[in-house]
Amino acid sequence: ESLANSARRLQRYELAESLYQKAQQRFPERIEPQIGLALTLADAGKPDAATSMLEVLRTRHPNRSDVLLATAEVATARHDDFGALATYQTLLALEPTQRAALRGKIQTMARLGTPQLALDLADRNPGVLDASEREAIAADITAHRIRWGAIAADSGRGSARFAELDLALADSEAAAARALDPNAALSAVERQLVLDRISALRERYRMHDVIALHQAMAARPAALPAYVKSAAASAYLYLEQPETARDL
Repeated sequence: ESLANSARRLQRYELAESLYQKAQQRFPERIEPQIGLALTLADAGKPDAATSMLEVLRTRHPNRSDVLLATAEVATARHDDFGALATYQTLLALEPTQRAALRGKIQTMARLGTPQLALDLADRNPGVLDASEREAIAADITAHRIRWGAIAADSGRGSARFAELDLALADSEAAAARALDPNAALSAVERQLVLDRISALRERYRMHDVIALHQAMAARPAALPAYVKSAAASAYLYLEQPETARDL
């Protein structure tokens, strides 16, 4: 079984399948080789077969945490985030402090478009996420604020319509300062914050800031997405520089 686990970690899935099957035949009473085989099948691109195995195991062992965790992981592999969330909630009803289930629930909630709820749960359970994972979810919250803030800015009245955008700009201030420093490396999370910030700056009609940040990001190796170029083009047009906007 340990050899099968090692083969799975090394992504040698055919070997792992064979070893788990042998362990299952030798020790049919043990659940662990069956779980390992199901997870290997999912890793190998056979999530339906993995799901079938785990449904049988879950019928026989409805309250086993390792079976429930594996079921949630395979649901995630099948892009069934609602199924994964339901399974994590079932497990947490049995074991409220189960850290793997808490971690899975947080990440699933973030994928389902509720990063604020995910971050609230993470902060109530410190240490479940590492710093970079928490930062990624916080960046998702900023992105949501920009999207909703753009809608509010178009449809609202008075200064209050910019509240969400201003929160997003505050959230991304530190990342923007790093982006403007050509010697500072940006993490993937910081880069996304800066790209989203460019859109927020356009919505706030801070066009000179849009251009400065766009130029700083354009000078870096990674290509810029179309929505960032569009924001920069809008800024140049607003500042009556149509030729520059056209060349973007």
